[in-house]
Amino acid sequence: MSAAAAPWSVKGIDPKAREVAKDLARRSGMTLGEWLNSMIMEDEEEGYATLPRRSQAAEYERRNRSRRLDDAYEVEDSQQRISASIDVIAARLEAAERNARADPLTGLLNRRGLDDALARAVKQAQAGGQPLAVAMIDIDHFKRVNDQWGHAIGDEVLRCVATHLSTHARRLAGEAGFAARHGGEEFLVALPGLGLREACAAIDNARAVLARQVLRRADDGASLGRVSFSAGVALLRAGDTVEAIIDRADSALYAAKRAGRDRVLPERRV
Repeated sequence: MSAAAAPWSVKGIDPKAREVAKDLARRSGMTLGEWLNSMIMEDEEEGYATLPRRSQAAEYERRNRSRRLDDAYEVEDSQQRISASIDVIAARLEAAERNARADPLTGLLNRRGLDDALARAVKQAQAGGQPLAVAMIDIDHFKRVNDQWGHAIGDEVLRCVATHLSTHARRLAGEAGFAARHGGEEFLVALPGLGLREACAAIDNARAVLARQVLRRADDGASLGRVSFSAGVALLRAGDTVEAIIDRADSALYAAKRAGRDRVLPERRV
């Protein structure tokens, strides 16, 4: 029996293959019967006509399924790559933001980071009705260190003082306490939860501990002498801005320097 004249049956055709066959017939400009007759072959063992296992319909469906799987895998892979890229970009942005707020020499907050951190501390203290003490600190006679030992040693001294102040700030006020580099050899220490008298005593203790230490050069152990600092402490007032409390602490600092240095003075009460 010729393929064109052979009777056809849909008995062996999967419903999906049948839909594909209809689509192929339509594309070929034939009816489904005409297309099947053109594709049909006699199956001697079964006794009825079926589509051959490697027919165009089956192959078309197989390729479509393969393409869909490939597309799905490609979409999933692309999504994973995009997600990974976003995570990398976010981590880099976070690192860049931290670096933008950190002093590269000491690792403390820089002036930008200081302004943001102190603004948050002021807002939290005012909202909770809690005290907030701020100390402005200046290393005594720091220019002599640079002149006598050079700027590399001066940098080591700055790092040493920075670590000392940061450690004391956290010890005194917990995680909320912080130290920052205000500029040059000046530092700021914020002590949330401490009153003026308590903060002055705490900063003075940090000053005394540092002054008792003899700093030594790392390479040969040569003595660099002792390092002291002067400090002024101010307490947050109602309606204070960041600039206002820093200005009052700075005024107390200069009073301490005029009084002979190596001391801590509170702001003047008005």
